[in-house]
Amino acid sequence: MAIKKIFNFLILILSMLIVGCEDNEVAEDYIAEIIDTPVSYNFNSRFVEGETGVSYSESVVHNMIVTDLKLLTDYPASESGYPIFLENMIQLYDYQDGYNFSSWINTSPSVLEKFYNNISNIESLKDIIDDDVIYGFDETADALLAAWMQQIADNCIDLNNIGTHRIITNQDGLNFSQIIQKTLLGSINYSMGIKYISNLEEYDNISKKSENDIFTELENNWDKSFGYFGFATDYNTSYIDDLDRINDPYFDSNNDGFIDLKSEYIFDFALITAMRDDGSSDGSVDFSKSIFDAYLEGRTLIHNQASIEEVLAQRDIIVQNWERVIAATIVHYINEVDRNMTNLYSLDSLAGSLSELSIDYNKNWSDMRGFLIILQYNDFNQISDADLITIVQSMGDSPVHPLDGNIEYNNYQNTLSNTVKNIFQSTYGFSDANMASW
Repeated sequence: MAIKKIFNFLILILSMLIVGCEDNEVAEDYIAEIIDTPVSYNFNSRFVEGETGVSYSESVVHNMIVTDLKLLTDYPASESGYPIFLENMIQLYDYQDGYNFSSWINTSPSVLEKFYNNISNIESLKDIIDDDVIYGFDETADALLAAWMQQIADNCIDLNNIGTHRIITNQDGLNFSQIIQKTLLGSINYSMGIKYISNLEEYDNISKKSENDIFTELENNWDKSFGYFGFATDYNTSYIDDLDRINDPYFDSNNDGFIDLKSEYIFDFALITAMRDDGSSDGSVDFSKSIFDAYLEGRTLIHNQASIEEVLAQRDIIVQNWERVIAATIVHYINEVDRNMTNLYSLDSLAGSLSELSIDYNKNWSDMRGFLIILQYNDFNQISDADLITIVQSMGDSPVHPLDGNIEYNNYQNTLSNTVKNIFQSTYGFSDANMASW
């Protein structure tokens, strides 16, 4: 009898606890569903049945603006180009919702929604840009971008420059359009993408991020990092191979006759990743699969409320391979620069920075140096600060041309193709075949 009374008392206490939990918003709304890892980046909310729990629209708009700034700064040098003003560039860099601009990204079928405001209200690039001083240039990204954009605007004053490379190139051969884009990819996309998954232990994964949200803080931060990387949600399923992704970086996966930039478009870092995989001659790397699958697996673990240690293991795969993609891309441009330097000298042993023959060299050099800027925006770097500084000092802040002297030119080329490449190979373990083929 006493045992029965004790049992009834425990039942009463348990029922009181359950009733008490019904007043708690989290317990009332939470959907306890364990899921398998999906093939595409689509996850239902744990709080509202039938609704997506994925949200990273601001990351998408930032990707769009970086792309549009590249299109804008390239335009004055094109055959149909016209002058642009500092205000044109600043209005994108320091975008305010009141502008209500639309993107210049074109696809076939056409883009579903081009207006930034209709996708997301955002903080401007200027408001979120990383404020670290850039190695070798000794200025923040914000200060450098302002100076480089001003120089493009200044070059536009002379209408004879319109439609030529001189409008986006300084007297030392620095291609502003290329290095502006890469600096933004580092100080915005890479910096933010890494930061959102840096301190995962601090983020709540039980309750809604806010009263109006249907996802947790941990879920949302993971999603935002995915958004900055630039994958289409169907990256693994809607493309034949990496070459298909490179040649056609979008796919109407839901067959609605439009390309949704939030889910069906491949932005810069994801596209660059496909390029490095496609350029791997021995197949020893598959950065795309490693990174995309880790984002999928990590998000699944977060949804299922697995241990933070399991999530961190997927995070580490992402940050390590993301860095390796950037390093491999620098190697790619070192190879391009090496070929350019050999060809340039054979064509004109006195070619200067603004020679027509230097156009490709200046462009590839600026890409190479720009990707090196990107590499510094990662607290998880595998490359040491000492090695990074050595590479910065070796590359300098502008390309060396034949006019600078035969000895200096040859020494510079040898330093890039030997000393600098050796550092990258020893740090990241890239194969000899890939070091040559990239």
